[in-house]
Amino acid sequence: MLSEIHIKNFNIAENVRVEFGRGFHVISGETGAGKSILLQAVAFALGARGEVETIRAGAEEAVVTLTLEAPSPEFLQQSCAAFGVGVPEDGLLYLKRSLNSSSRSRALVNDEPVTLKTLQALGERCIHLVRQHAAQRLLEEDFLLKLLDRYGNHEASAQSYRESFRRHRESKRSGKSSKNASRTAAVRKSSCASNAKNFGKPT
Repeated sequence: MLSEIHIKNFNIAENVRVEFGRGFHVISGETGAGKSILLQAVAFALGARGEVETIRAGAEEAVVTLTLEAPSPEFLQQSCAAFGVGVPEDGLLYLKRSLNSSSRSRALVNDEPVTLKTLQALGERCIHLVRQHAAQRLLEEDFLLKLLDRYGNHEASAQSYRESFRRHRESKRSGKSSKNASRTAAVRKSSCASNAKNFGKPT
């Protein structure tokens, strides 16, 4: 559950903190009140593309932090294990993303630096943003596979498999390179032997 959003220097928001209790929440307001900015900030913190233009005028860096309450200790432990981050003592997940004026972005989970891919994957596991045309994702094979892994609690196994497959491919590529090198060396050796044999013979 999303329990807090902390926004600093994002768009027109200088320093905004929004807390949520349990239950259903509705954010309303007239046009220009900042509803879309709040959603943009959440999407940015979950790994969406960030533009330098979203940094508040006069500021050097935009920062958005999401505080999430895990539905259960098991969910928290499985999520942290699946993405290689430490389990927090307070039982909360902190997803943080920053973007500076040089277009450099940083992603952190529980104050540990992570890749943007890891932040996105963990964010998808914890928060589901539904936007216009979002139903079209149901036609994407990768999205359906992720859903199956998530609801079957197979993400850690899938990640382990991907890592093993990556090492297998690297090993296979390395073996192929070694064979090519051996073949090249054999050809050169044969050529040298032939040249040595013919050396000194009258032409």
